Amino acid sequence: MARQPLKKATETETSDADDSANNALSDVLEHLETLRTDLSELASRVADLGDESIRAGQDKLRRESDRAMRTASRVLNDVADQSEDVIAQADRFSRERPALAMGIAAAAGFVLALTISRR
Repeated sequence: MARQPLKKATETETSDADDSANNALSDVLEHLETLRTDLSELASRVADLGDESIRAGQDKLRRESDRAMRTASRVLNDVADQSEDVIAQADRFSRERPALAMGIAAAAGFVLALTISRR
């Protein structure tokens, strides 16, 4: 008769251990699902941040390229104005001193011909 209470106690302990293991497993599975959800949200946020960074980089690149184009346009206009001034000065000089202009042109042609013929 003494054996039966011992057997019941062992079965109760085994049942309690099984319940504890099932509860622990259930908790682990619940935590894993929470972790999976959090990781999914994190991946989505990282992707959104990447998209925002790309957009910000594209906007900055557009602003910088617009600025560079404006600067290049100003430089081109300045060079065009300066070349017009130089051409006007050369034209004025050749009208005021035609003989000297012809001599300078002949000398420049002679130097250029020597340079080309030596190659």
